[in-house]
Amino acid sequence: MTILEVVENLLQLKEVIFNGKSLIDTIEMSDTKCLLGMIPMDADNFPEWSDHHLPEKTKFGSFWNPFGRRSVRVYGKVPDSRLSTFEVYNTSDDPDAESPSIKFLNPECTCSQCLSATKDEKESETRPVGPASLPSRIFMAIIDILISEAVQSACPIFWERTYLIKSLIALDARDYGRMSHEIRKRFASLRLPSQINRTGQKMVRQRLIRADISRVEEPTYGWALPEIDAFCMENEYFEANLEGIRLLQKVQNIILPTSAEPGSRYFQNQPVNFCTALSLLPNLRKVVCHLEPWRYYWSRRSPSALPSPRPSEPVEIDDRIDLDLQLLTSKFDGMSNWEFLEKKKVRLYVADGEGGAEIIQTTEGFKMKYLTPDETEDCKFLSGWMIL
Repeated sequence: MTILEVVENLLQLKEVIFNGKSLIDTIEMSDTKCLLGMIPMDADNFPEWSDHHLPEKTKFGSFWNPFGRRSVRVYGKVPDSRLSTFEVYNTSDDPDAESPSIKFLNPECTCSQCLSATKDEKESETRPVGPASLPSRIFMAIIDILISEAVQSACPIFWERTYLIKSLIALDARDYGRMSHEIRKRFASLRLPSQINRTGQKMVRQRLIRADISRVEEPTYGWALPEIDAFCMENEYFEANLEGIRLLQKVQNIILPTSAEPGSRYFQNQPVNFCTALSLLPNLRKVVCHLEPWRYYWSRRSPSALPSPRPSEPVEIDDRIDLDLQLLTSKFDGMSNWEFLEKKKVRLYVADGEGGAEIIQTTEGFKMKYLTPDETEDCKFLSGWMIL
């Protein structure tokens, strides 16, 4: 990883100090007025700046842009020079224009800013460099913040389970053309924390799951975030490995698909296995049953067919909406499906593409309570769901 790539991943960076070719420190300094004249910068006069792997046909403007856009101050040192410390800035009103200049700091000034910026070269060489200059706990706390920022800024991705012989868990993005930008963005935001050392990589894996992406033209790996991502997994792709089990244990919400055969719907088809499957998902919180299209088209109570405003009180469940819900009361091993869901504090919803309702139990039996627009949005696709 080049120095510029490291710097671009430090989102809170305020200042950069270059000592020849090496990034020697990132410190907090106030603005200084101890300036001498402006000297136009010529790459020939500063050969030490030429080893930063800049793209071909690129001048200083491309180097300046990542810092100038973020108001990051850039300092440098010229070895064996009385005016050894300078600040780089752009003299043009256009931030993209390639008109860089440097202003030397006054070495004779005794203010704390200049004294800090003009330390003896020998002292700088003996000072610890990079992470070694920070206590380990502080450095790892910074890494934890970088991970948290990456997670908070992440957008949902819809993953499909795929098969790769050498991979513990292989995922591919459905509609990769639309999702590829978010996949790359998430990877870039986690590149520094995951590659800095083993501890950083372990911290990333505690929040996300690394998965190989089966792209023939672009083999790579990505990071799946179970908190917000959606996963579609076919039965034949489930494998008995630790990564697969860990993924399932993180699932909080599932969407059960519709079935063309009424007799094979979720609760009717081996209800004992249904409870067993749910028991293997310790973090499960919501189950959403999609409506049968051939049923809700004729249902006056389907969520999207209701007038606005929708009733806030519970209403009767229409048989044409979905499965026969009295099957929830059927007991297996002394516990009904509904009792099992209640024990695990799992909420049951029915939803179509436009709205949703929660199934609740009252003294009068099972009813459904229509969701508010915000609650409906949470029951839509790409809100942390696994589609089974």
